[in-house]
Amino acid sequence: MSAADQGENPFEDLERAAEEEFRRLMEQRVVLLTEDMAQRHPGLSEAVAAGLSEAAQVCLARHHQPPTTFRLEHDHGIIEAVVEWEFPSERTRRAWANQSVTTEHGASALVLAAVEAVFGLVAISRAESLSGADYLLVPMDSDYGDFDAAVRLEISGVDSGPVRRVYERVRRKITQVARGTGRYPALVGVVGFDSRRIVLETVGVAE
Repeated sequence: MSAADQGENPFEDLERAAEEEFRRLMEQRVVLLTEDMAQRHPGLSEAVAAGLSEAAQVCLARHHQPPTTFRLEHDHGIIEAVVEWEFPSERTRRAWANQSVTTEHGASALVLAAVEAVFGLVAISRAESLSGADYLLVPMDSDYGDFDAAVRLEISGVDSGPVRRVYERVRRKITQVARGTGRYPALVGVVGFDSRRIVLETVGVAE
């Protein structure tokens, strides 16, 4: 019997663990791993994971030099998170010339890396339409077939502009997730590439 069948909220334990992990991470340098993500996230194919990583490199190259330090925010505090990356080739930049598409895919790489580092969550699948989210997550080394206990993750990216645009996007995505299907809380993750922000927010679901 799954946690969903028992009427439990599996996210409560994750939240407590995340709070402890956040406090520990505040005392050290956190590295967000955007390479070889398919080896850790069973919901990503090798090709998809490589594409997300490429998109992140293109987004980062618009504004920064490697490595790049982001301010990673959540309810539990703020930590410094470092992304180590290489400049993309001209061919890669041409392949990812659509700015809006590239920004969303690049944000997916950084947010998935962030929830892995902070919550110990990995993607097991893309989410269905109307779910209000992009991916379904479960704890590392758990039952990757237990979709009932999965946590929804909605992702968005902001290429440039004032940092307030990041927080405005977070509020918009919280509303979107709250209107989607799913009985358990979800996560919203928004990346501001120019402003070097990654904001993670937990979204409660009304009974």
